[in-house]
Amino acid sequence: KMITASNANAASTATIVLTTCGGEVWVLSSNSTVRGNGATGAETSWAQVLTAVGSPLTGIVAARIHGNTVIALKNDNTLWTWGLATYLGNNTAVANRSYATQMNHPNSSKTIKMIGISGITSGNKAYYVLMTDGNLYSVGANTSKQLGDWSTTERTSWVQPRYTSTTGPVMDNIQWISPQENDATYPGMNAITTSGQLYAWGDNNLTMLGITGGPVNPTMPAGLLVSDKILAVKAGGHTSMVVKEG
Repeated sequence: KMITASNANAASTATIVLTTCGGEVWVLSSNSTVRGNGATGAETSWAQVLTAVGSPLTGIVAARIHGNTVIALKNDNTLWTWGLATYLGNNTAVANRSYATQMNHPNSSKTIKMIGISGITSGNKAYYVLMTDGNLYSVGANTSKQLGDWSTTERTSWVQPRYTSTTGPVMDNIQWISPQENDATYPGMNAITTSGQLYAWGDNNLTMLGITGGPVNPTMPAGLLVSDKILAVKAGGHTSMVVKEG
């Protein structure tokens, strides 16, 4: 159903994550922890992700990876994570997890639409969760302002990115997100509002977010007008691409 991959470092540590139509997750990785099966097996063999010995992780509808850390969404609206430098969003410290572990839900009264992850392979990760009602949440590392809360403070509990300042309006009208997932570093984020405006924040290496300076707080990229309607966005390690209406 879904395939995603990530490069972890200059030593070519790499991972492929498969989500099957039946809701299983299989991993091919040179890192034992991110295999999600108790750190067993060989890097040349597919490993099925487990929640404990003999208990496969099932019912998964989406799985995303950055470096050696995975976030997954289950069909019962629960979140799961495994690998290196994982957060649970429940105010506990970052930790390595060799089995899939359930995360704290940002707001259990809401239904999850999209998930994402970004970060620095040698450091900690930032997780993103978008709800069907447009509310966006983030948790984790924040050294490059990648959580969008106008700070560089690590968050071990979920927060909401904000448009204008630390006390400004939260992002509650987002329809699509694209965190930078595939490059080994440069944690950044792109998000499209329900009215089609694009906001970007985080690491701006080689101006990959279309903004001057960096790291940057949530800002509309240069060259776009408030009246422009963005239909799609994809974030890469040094480049972001958008499709504009018309």
